[in-house]
Amino acid sequence: MKFTEITGQPCTGKTSFINNGKLGKTLYYSYSQGIFVKTVNFFRGLFYLDFARLKMLFAWSFNEEASIFFKLNIFRNAVSKFGIYNSLSKKNTSISSFPLVDEGISHLPFLFLNTKTDHILNLIREELETIQVIILKSPGLDEIKDRLKNRGHKRLRFLSLNKFIDMNYKIESLLLNRYSELCNGMKIIDND
Repeated sequence: MKFTEITGQPCTGKTSFINNGKLGKTLYYSYSQGIFVKTVNFFRGLFYLDFARLKMLFAWSFNEEASIFFKLNIFRNAVSKFGIYNSLSKKNTSISSFPLVDEGISHLPFLFLNTKTDHILNLIREELETIQVIILKSPGLDEIKDRLKNRGHKRLRFLSLNKFIDMNYKIESLLLNRYSELCNGMKIIDND
């Protein structure tokens, strides 16, 4: 099934972008999950991934600067993204609209801040080849800083604001250069 993922660094406005339907004439629906579907997607991801990839995701999760509980949540979140991918890629339907996934597999580099982005891209290379990705670019350093100060982010309990922003900007820059060659399709949207 054709589906698209949207990614970008935290506080770029991904969820607002989806909710405002800013994709022009393209028909899509926002892929959403309740607690039951989240749990099912975690188990789908466990069965989809081989042991070597699960082991890498687990190691990368525990390489993050966070509490043990938060590291386990990062692992659960990462595995669930593969469950979503597995579920949507198997669906064969002739509907005229397609699902838009907020922070799917293409978002993993922003989840693993302490892992080299190239290692993550190698892990998800096969999946990326089948995914169309929208990257919502940062609206600028000052705007991101203001949004993070106002909205907050769970990672700021473990990282300074400046370090968090710096790490995410480096990832964004690399993805803007690499996703055009790795993904099935890529669209960059400036967030003004």
